Amino acid sequence: MPTRARPSTAGKIWLPVARLLSNARSGFRAATAAMVLCLAGLAAQDLHAAPNGSAFTYQGLLSQSGMNVVASTDLRFTLWDMDMGGATVGSQIVVTVMPDDGVFFADLDFGVDPFASNEARWLEIEATPSGMGTYESLGRTPLRATTYSLSTRGISVDDQGNVGIRTNAPSSDLQVGSFSDGADSRITVATQGGNVLRASLSLIHGATDNGFRIESDERGPTNGLHFIDMTGTDETVMFLRNDFGLVGIGTTDPTARLHVNEPGLAYGSAFLPNTMLGVTGADAVLDLVSDEGGAIGSTLSWKQVDSGTIALEEHWSLSVPTSGGFDLRYGANPAALSNPVVTNWLPGGSMGVGDTSHEARFDVSFDANDVNLGIDVEGTSANANTVGISSSIGAGRAIYGETTDTSGTNFGVFGQVNALNTTGWGVFSNGRLGAAGTKSFCIDHPLDPANWYLMHYSTESPEPLNTYSGNAVFDGNGFAVVQLPDYFASINTDI
Repeated sequence: MPTRARPSTAGKIWLPVARLLSNARSGFRAATAAMVLCLAGLAAQDLHAAPNGSAFTYQGLLSQSGMNVVASTDLRFTLWDMDMGGATVGSQIVVTVMPDDGVFFADLDFGVDPFASNEARWLEIEATPSGMGTYESLGRTPLRATTYSLSTRGISVDDQGNVGIRTNAPSSDLQVGSFSDGADSRITVATQGGNVLRASLSLIHGATDNGFRIESDERGPTNGLHFIDMTGTDETVMFLRNDFGLVGIGTTDPTARLHVNEPGLAYGSAFLPNTMLGVTGADAVLDLVSDEGGAIGSTLSWKQVDSGTIALEEHWSLSVPTSGGFDLRYGANPAALSNPVVTNWLPGGSMGVGDTSHEARFDVSFDANDVNLGIDVEGTSANANTVGISSSIGAGRAIYGETTDTSGTNFGVFGQVNALNTTGWGVFSNGRLGAAGTKSFCIDHPLDPANWYLMHYSTESPEPLNTYSGNAVFDGNGFAVVQLPDYFASINTDI
């Protein structure tokens, strides 16, 4: 090879020269070649200049019959996956060169894909005088590591500039790992730590102060992961405490599994240690919003399971179903709306217990197999003015009682006092007392109160009287004996 000055190497790396043995049929007896890869930054270029892309420059010395070639020559470059045989990789490149005393340069760009898999490649060169069309192979030479800088030890960059780590087909700007290699993928952002050094990841759009920063910080009051709003004061908007896994929104010292706090509020120890959700604020509001397209509407559920079998034992729920109203339900079905309604409120303000089709402002519906009392009011007050149930209306019936059974001893309204209270009233009317039909009443039989009732009827009189009627038979002297009931003396002690 003639001695000649090398071209300037600014911004280039020279590779070792590889001799290409001539093909037996070739008129080109021998050739030597070298590749150069232009790299931005090696000669103090601007690091922010446009990237060089995937092209590289091939330099060679072409000779024929011992003489350096100076005539126009067509060269064809092909990548192979083996040194002999095998398959081609990528597309062929054909260039026309005008050697200068045998020396030629060819810019080659096979793209990134042929090198993305990090597998060995061989470059075959074929030559023919320009326009002849019959190429003679000069053999294959292996490509060395410089070209593989496009895919460096598991890092690849595709034609769109996407970077892949342990994948040669990245689907985004940066992808770590493959969807099909069955291996874990991890990214570590490390720092020495302490009260000053922090590890962080910033997600910024538009401007440097417009976005969020995720930061691992050891500064107090507790260690954890901060989600920081970068738009103004670098305020932590959400915090994950790393000792108990507690999450705080608006606080860096959460005391519940999820603690939502009004920023700046001093709440103190507001929750028990096992609190799952805590909301603190000057106005603590929890909103559940649903549209009519759902099935169960807005629902809060409380479920209790067996600690051993994890089987559902109890399920309480509060819901605003899509059908309207507000329901309190209870049962053992995992689906809230499959459990019976305990209490229901309708938009008009009516309330039903055990009933969803109200006929009154307060409607109680129950099965006697479940309970014996529809409404039970109990108290221990000694105040004679205490009222258990009070009703006051304009016109109509303040209290109405009815039984619908067609047999048996039933009472529309029943009242009683303690048997030891001789001045109290089972039923008292402060005003006129009316009755449709006979004015009958039932009392305990004075001679056998545990087993018998005595049916009496009311008569009108200005004084308390018991009236008994019957037929008397007078004897010859005009006397008669009247036989009164055996309980007469017992029932008339106060007359």
